[in-house]
Amino acid sequence: MITNLGAKRILGWFTGAATYSGNPLYVGFSKTAPTIAGTGYTEPSNSSYERVAINTKTYSSSGGSTVFGEVTDEADGGTVKNSIQITFPETYDNTEKIVQDWGECTHVCLFGSKTGNDLLAFEALETPIHPGNNLVSTIAIIRAGDMSISLKNASESE
Repeated sequence: MITNLGAKRILGWFTGAATYSGNPLYVGFSKTAPTIAGTGYTEPSNSSYERVAINTKTYSSSGGSTVFGEVTDEADGGTVKNSIQITFPETYDNTEKIVQDWGECTHVCLFGSKTGNDLLAFEALETPIHPGNNLVSTIAIIRAGDMSISLKNASESE
């Protein structure tokens, strides 16, 4: 789902009222359900967690594939899925020498910055994940095709 901020930025790009400079965007997790107002999300607060930067045009300087595939032409306004795997940092904190439990993550989020409160879009994970569960070091991965972003808003999904 696109948040109000995400819709405002898209409208600005469409009308020329704003210049697109969205590279990179950042993928993160939430342990709670975000809202279209861009609030309600709770990211893991551990020092080993951080949002993952993605370049929306190419994933690597060596000519890697695009991060997102083609937008589907569906009645729901269209959906785009990730075409590459997105890998998060390990749940092990090298400074503290401990494994950190990120908690149960239920949503994947797309942000406009590494640390700011600028949630652009979000989707519920089909199956929640729990990186670092039982203090076992884990690397969270979003496999190709597992993350989808749609232009559908909350009122249309009910």
